[in-house]
Order: sequence, then structure tokens, then C-alpha cells
Amino acid sequence: MGEVIYSAKPLWAVLVSMIAAFLILLTGEKHRNLREGWTILAALIKFGLVFSLIEPVLAGKTIEYTLI
Repeated sequence: MGEVIYSAKPLWAVLVSMIAAFLILLTGEKHRNLREGWTILAALIKFGLVFSLIEPVLAGKTIEYTLI
């Protein structure tokens, strides 16, 4: 097994979707453009997080995060 990198990025990649879902729920039906904004913002953040993990993974490294 290769080198292990400890990073919170995998956790944040999951949490971004959960936070966005909560914000979309709070925004309500009347503010559709704001809801779409939350969706796009979450997608861009998630893309950036996952993209930042590509290089170490392709180099054979393992990315881990321990919750407890």
C-alpha cells in the first residue's frame, strides 16, 4: 500500500451536498433562483474538492479521514 494522506477533503465532499440540501430546504419555493444558486455553488465546491484529490490518488496515495 502506498503513502497515506490524512485530509478532511473527503468528508467535506460529502458534507457540501448535505449543507446545500439544507440551504435549499430553508430557501423555500418562492426563491427558485436562490435555490438554483445553492445547487450551482455546491456543485462547484464539490468539483473543486474532488479535483484536488485526483493528483495524490493517481500518484498511488491513499486519502483517509478518521471521524472519531
